Amino acid sequence: MSCPLEGDLPLPNELPSLPDVDEVEGWFFGVPAPYRRPGPYGIQCFDHFVEDFRHGGSEGFTAREWAAWVGQPVDLVRERLDVLFQGGTLAYDNATERYAVRCVESAIDSPPA
Repeated sequence: MSCPLEGDLPLPNELPSLPDVDEVEGWFFGVPAPYRRPGPYGIQCFDHFVEDFRHGGSEGFTAREWAAWVGQPVDLVRERLDVLFQGGTLAYDNATERYAVRCVESAIDSPPA
């Protein structure tokens, strides 16, 4: 019986690193770390969150609503949403206590003058 490593198959030069604790917590708590980690893990979690959060439209979600959606304690979710707000990923309205994905317009997106 031959070993699979004895064949002519090339070995990968570099294996992807495992996700760090912040990234795993992002998946578990339903709110990602406040940065995009390069590689197969970070971008997926961050982008998945942003896409899901956009379903709240411009109205967004309260921490309580999002916590109910992801099944986590409100205080924990609020703390993680606040970090994303402070980092510029989310917008926050003090009057309604709602978070929404921050929309950035560029000169390309602006209507003609």
